[in-house]
Amino acid sequence: MDEFYKQLLAPLSDLKEKEAILMGTTFMTQITAELLVHLSDYYDTVREEAQLLLVCMTQRFLPPQIALQQEQLDLAQVLRANMHQGWANKLNGQLKEAARLEADMLEYLFTDAVTFVAGVVAIFIDESTGRENLMNFFKLLNVAAPFLLMNDFRIAK
Repeated sequence: MDEFYKQLLAPLSDLKEKEAILMGTTFMTQITAELLVHLSDYYDTVREEAQLLLVCMTQRFLPPQIALQQEQLDLAQVLRANMHQGWANKLNGQLKEAARLEADMLEYLFTDAVTFVAGVVAIFIDESTGRENLMNFFKLLNVAAPFLLMNDFRIAK
């Protein structure tokens, strides 16, 4: 993964070129699908290696931040402000649509981003070790695809 990043992506300064290369790859979806299996492995060392690889992949291959339109920024702000109290049902449709768009944007990395995030959240809740690595993953994902995490929260309610 490091060599792929260093040799193909790091030398490029144009984000559109990087995006084109990433969208043309298929091997990362296979890796993340296997990672989900290994994140809940019986052995601590296997889980930790899977967590570290997940964090490495998200640091290298998630967009540093997505450019949201003002309407999406407002939606994210409203949803975050009302996270604990809940939000109006009319916002659920907008949230689902925004999460679907983010999932489509990340299809080079995850076969199904919504299912992957739900799986990692379930593992995070069940596991007592390695939570700091998964928290790093959630922090990176929250910057790159905030609606995916909020949609998972909506589904869980």
